[in-house]
Amino acid sequence: MSNSKRSQHTYDHRLKELAGSTGNIDVAIQRGVPRSTARGWLTKTMSDVITVDIVDMSLGELQCEVISLHRRNTFD
Repeated sequence: MSNSKRSQHTYDHRLKELAGSTGNIDVAIQRGVPRSTARGWLTKTMSDVITVDIVDMSLGELQCEVISLHRRNTFD
């Protein structure tokens, strides 16, 4: 049994957005992105990115943010 690890490739979010918004994967392919990966960018939605701005929030603001996110992610 082999003990090699497969590396996870990451790509610039701007390249993903360009391919997704234009529907054209040629730019990504020209930059070395596999065709199947770039094609997936056309159908997948981008996930939300949490930025460092939460560091500057007060305790009350953070609690409101948690409640808001909890409501958004709760399925009834």
